[in-house]
Amino acid sequence: MKPKSQKKQRLNKYSKKDSNRSINQLKPQEKLRAYMNELSDEIKIKIFKFTQYPLSLLLTCKIWYYISMDCQARGEWILHNYGKAHALFHALKFGPNFINVGVVQIIIAKDGIISRYFIQRLLMHFGSYDQILLDIKRDYNKGLGNTDQVHSSQTTKAPWASDTPISVFTFLLNEASRKLKTLDLVAKGNDMELFHFLSAGPHIISQARQKLKNNFESLKELILRWKFIPFPPRPKSKQVENLQNNVTEEYPPKDGHENNRQLNVIARAILICKDLVNLWKDIGYYEIVHDVNDLVMQGAVLILFPPIPSYDWNRPDTKGVIQRLSELIELGFDLSHLVILDILQLFEHRLSDIGKTIMDSFVKIRCRTDESKPKFYIDILTGAINPERHMKTTNLWDFLRSYIGEKNDHYYFLEAMGNYYYKDIGNVTIEKNVNTTNVMRKLSLSPKYYNWVLLNFKPHLKIVTASFKDILATRVSIDINLQENNVPNEPISKICDTFKVYCQTYSHTEGFFLPSQLKIICKATSEDIFEPLFKCYLYMVFEIKPEMTSIDIPPKIPDSMNQDDSFKMENVTLMHNSVPIAKDLSKNEPEEQWHVHTDFKKPKEATFLQETAAITEDISKMKNNSKKKLQKQWYKELKKYNDRIINTQSKFDLYIKEFWQILVETEIGRELREKEKDIEKSSNPRVKKYRKPKQYKLGKHSLSLKMLPKLEKNRKMIELVRKRNLKLLVKQNSSTMKTTTYDSTNF
Repeated sequence: MKPKSQKKQRLNKYSKKDSNRSINQLKPQEKLRAYMNELSDEIKIKIFKFTQYPLSLLLTCKIWYYISMDCQARGEWILHNYGKAHALFHALKFGPNFINVGVVQIIIAKDGIISRYFIQRLLMHFGSYDQILLDIKRDYNKGLGNTDQVHSSQTTKAPWASDTPISVFTFLLNEASRKLKTLDLVAKGNDMELFHFLSAGPHIISQARQKLKNNFESLKELILRWKFIPFPPRPKSKQVENLQNNVTEEYPPKDGHENNRQLNVIARAILICKDLVNLWKDIGYYEIVHDVNDLVMQGAVLILFPPIPSYDWNRPDTKGVIQRLSELIELGFDLSHLVILDILQLFEHRLSDIGKTIMDSFVKIRCRTDESKPKFYIDILTGAINPERHMKTTNLWDFLRSYIGEKNDHYYFLEAMGNYYYKDIGNVTIEKNVNTTNVMRKLSLSPKYYNWVLLNFKPHLKIVTASFKDILATRVSIDINLQENNVPNEPISKICDTFKVYCQTYSHTEGFFLPSQLKIICKATSEDIFEPLFKCYLYMVFEIKPEMTSIDIPPKIPDSMNQDDSFKMENVTLMHNSVPIAKDLSKNEPEEQWHVHTDFKKPKEATFLQETAAITEDISKMKNNSKKKLQKQWYKELKKYNDRIINTQSKFDLYIKEFWQILVETEIGRELREKEKDIEKSSNPRVKKYRKPKQYKLGKHSLSLKMLPKLEKNRKMIELVRKRNLKLLVKQNSSTMKTTTYDSTNF
């Protein structure tokens, strides 16, 4: 126990008022400071080491600020986050505000690697430019009209190690000579270029194997003695940015990172001789499998399937591809989803020929672990439809759709799209970011992908309606920004064209526009948004004939595009082996015969057509009920907006008023109006009348849920049966069975 005097002294640091209180009586912030003071510096340094962004930590209080200034804390932090091989590079890149001699000493004492190639690159970029000389050159070239040289002088950036302190620079030279045990560091040499020639870089693959084998001892000395380690690659985001801006790589690069061309030399050598990986691991360069992972895996598949095959090339099968990739995976390389997508995009023009072999190999390798096929497909599709991938063609999407299969393709694509929307794909919140001004809402996915969805999926599928929700929200956001005279940052013509194509194609499909979307549409002013809804879609919903108005309605889509194979069968009892069950769709069960249990004898063959006619009649009734429900929803929403109109001010009010006048004169409008009046007259409209359970006739017999009390008691089973969209296909009656047999094929 500490004496009371020490406790009072500790508490006096925080406030005089709390000097007589214990630590438990302090405020949370003061209590945290008290506990932090009790920690030793070693524990604080370890906590600091594991923070990914230390700036947010050191801004909390002075304690962490002083810890961040400690050389040991900085050295351990950079070693933990960047590894022993690249710690010195990143320390120099952070500049003189971070690095000093003390930090370098900690890095080297903790086995940080200093190589001869690192010193050679440091000597290339050490020192700053003479800004006065650059200004004079720029003015001189401007007078002569040399625009290229003027532009190059204006865009001159300081190299990565130009502002290194002299003390750090001299210390690194001395320490490199001591570590490498030589005074001659070959300052004017280039170990990367030396590695290129020793690994037979200028030779073709067939000749390079023998050449590299002859030079293996020289490569071994270069790695083990001179600690040859390539500089780290650029981040993925920076590489994508350079590709979009058509930035050409220069050597030596001023940002310090290694170019892809030089990293390809390393990857090619590893593919020829995989023992090089073990040599790098022996000196502590374990990051080699991460730095060149993508290039090695892509190169392995390229060697198996060369762009221009030789005369003696043998086409590898799935086993050959798996064997080659497994060898690299054992070394530590990873066949990630991004690597798979890069490989597929690399071969997008040859996927029809070799795509199945490659994809089968990837599936077998990835599914060795606990990853299931559905999860693998969704992850691959999520990356494939990423708008940042900038797909030039749709070959990859077509291939993935055909590989997955047409039965489940829309489900997997829908799940992948859900990763780019704000909420669940079934309830896409399109209202978000629509009200904001000065910022135009962007499409969650590319217009090219939405056009591809339009061409490849039927209109009744949820993937089409979800796509239209995103397009509609973006189109309204564009219209709002145009009203505010805010020029969008990106071209809007593609988005507007995609919206028009969707409206022209699917404006006759039920459930395309939703009543809840009027909240957004009312904020627009463009006729391109109003006309598909008020002059086409609502006419289809309320069955208004074109003769009632002078509006030209676009031609209807063929019925083959609007056929919906799925429908709801409510209150139907499904029996399997005389036991009431509901098939679990999550399990891959074989297709079996499902029976509708009846207590009557086997019907005659003459009643077969009567039974099928009865079922189709029930199906049409269900569709009519769903349409009536849709009409009722739209009627309520339109009436609400029409009642709000006092003085017609906006175009939206004009369209609402005009359509409401037409709707009231129709038979459907009168029926809905009379029903609404009856509800208003009733004393207690919330009381629901008792309804008899629906009965479905099969010939002379009827079925209902009351026929099976066991299934009626089990509510969960009833809900499962009601939620499944089953299509009952009548088959020929078996001569030995007393039940009518059906097969449920469409889930």
